[in-house]
Amino acid sequence: MTSFIFDKDDPLKRCPGESKKGIAAFRDYCMMGGGRSLEKLFTIYVNSPLTEAKPTRKLNSLKIWSMNFGWQARLAAWEEIGRKAEEEHWKRRRDEIRRDDDSLGKRLREVVQ
Repeated sequence: MTSFIFDKDDPLKRCPGESKKGIAAFRDYCMMGGGRSLEKLFTIYVNSPLTEAKPTRKLNSLKIWSMNFGWQARLAAWEEIGRKAEEEHWKRRRDEIRRDDDSLGKRLREVVQ
C-alpha cells in the first residue's frame, strides 16, 4: 500500500476522495485529546442521541476511514504544528520578559544612582 498524501500545513483539511462524514469523524477524533481511540469515538457516537447527527455509528467505518486517509500520520502532523506554535509563543513570551526585566533593571539602577 502506498503512503497517503495530505496537506502537511493543514492536516485537518479534507483530502481528495474523503467524504464529509469521514473528515468530520477525523476532526472529532483529533479533538478527543490524549487517550483517544477509534473505539472510544465509536462509543461516543453510538451513545449520542439519535437526534444528534453523527458521521457514523459503525466502528468498521471509522477503521476504514482511519486507514484509507492516514489518520495517525495526519494527527501526528497536526500535533507537531500545535507543539511548534506553542514553543514559538513561549519563546516570544520569554523574550518579552527579558526585555521588560532589562528595562526595569536599567530604570532601577538610575533611581539608585
